[in-house]
Amino acid sequence: MLNSVERLLIWFVPVSILAFALGSVAFAFHGQLSPELAVNVKLAQSLLFAAGNFVAAFWLWFRPHTSFSRRVLWFLFGATTGLWAIAIWLLVHLSERQDSVGS
Repeated sequence: MLNSVERLLIWFVPVSILAFALGSVAFAFHGQLSPELAVNVKLAQSLLFAAGNFVAAFWLWFRPHTSFSRRVLWFLFGATTGLWAIAIWLLVHLSERQDSVGS
């Protein structure tokens, strides 16, 4: 389990750093950019923020699930909420593990 979380972080952290850096540059040069370049920077920033959610979604896709519909549900939840979906999945997974050990 720890190894898979580390793989998630290897993808998620660089994407988040790039999105933050691009947002910082866009904010710093907001009034100095040409309108066309400003639109392109905002588009790139939006795509990078969405990429973080899709990193989370693909990580959730490759986790073990009991059915295909659950796999799709967790993927969509990850694509829309990002790290919140992973936090909830980890809580559910740990709760299920604790229930199976307690039984």
